Amino acid sequence: PFSSSFCKAGRERLYPVHVQTPTTTEQLRFYGKQFEALGLDGCVGCTDATHVQLWNGAANLRDQHQGKEDYPTRKFDVTVGWSREIIYSSASYPGKLNDKATSDHDVFLSRIKSGVFDDDNWRRFDRDGNASIVKRPYVVVDGGYKEEPHLMAAAAITGLVELARLGGWFGSVLKCVEDTFGIMKKRFHILYCLRMRSLVQIDDVWFTCCVLHNMLLREDGLDDIASPYGVKMDELGLDDVDDVAALDWNQRLPGLGEQGGDAPGPAPAAVGAGLPFAPEKESFYERRRKLAEHWAYRVKVRGDVFWLNSRVHWT
Repeated sequence: PFSSSFCKAGRERLYPVHVQTPTTTEQLRFYGKQFEALGLDGCVGCTDATHVQLWNGAANLRDQHQGKEDYPTRKFDVTVGWSREIIYSSASYPGKLNDKATSDHDVFLSRIKSGVFDDDNWRRFDRDGNASIVKRPYVVVDGGYKEEPHLMAAAAITGLVELARLGGWFGSVLKCVEDTFGIMKKRFHILYCLRMRSLVQIDDVWFTCCVLHNMLLREDGLDDIASPYGVKMDELGLDDVDDVAALDWNQRLPGLGEQGGDAPGPAPAAVGAGLPFAPEKESFYERRRKLAEHWAYRVKVRGDVFWLNSRVHWT
């Protein structure tokens, strides 16, 4: 049928064009710039999982697919940028698997963990304003993931004010991935309940929906907040959807400068010139504590943390 052929083509031909997963440090920095204005230097995305009901699954697979929901589901791990652009989606997993189990098989997270992007420099301040350089980026997740340095989640219980406020900030930032799931399921009602039995067809439908989501995001002009530094798609020389479809990374990178400026930002190697490097192997708790100090210093002292167009104040 047409729907199967369309979704197959969407996965094989359109997904690589419209869902561009970073493979180099320069590509990853495009998304990292989105989070720097939020005070989260080194953050390159938000990751979460969503479940889609499996209506017509085989009876002998029910135990594998019925987890926290009252019905069998297939689960997808997704990483999005601040503008709700999908930058990576895994293939589907049985719904019974939790986030800790599936994160080890997430290709994008595994690349971050393995050090593929460690040739970049990310700035970090301590509570006294002394700057150092961190090599490994991270993503923001909820409390269901493993406690690893490349997966930053809020502290459930803490007596530190800075750490508690950072946890609330993480919750606000994670709205971008939760909003993405809500928008997709409201827009594509097929995601409420998948009636096909083939797991390949299920993945084809999901990946095609991811493609259409990114295309509509650009078509509707909602990618204007893609960069908090004021860089919009039209400033990158993109006039219509056809231009976006042909977009390559060399077009996406120019123009990402400092707050309020149009000049290109410094090269990754120049960001940390003359600054000491943080320890290569930091524990999850140590990195989260230092990130809380960094974020609090930028809010209270530097005053250069923004939420959309508003400056964030420490009250």
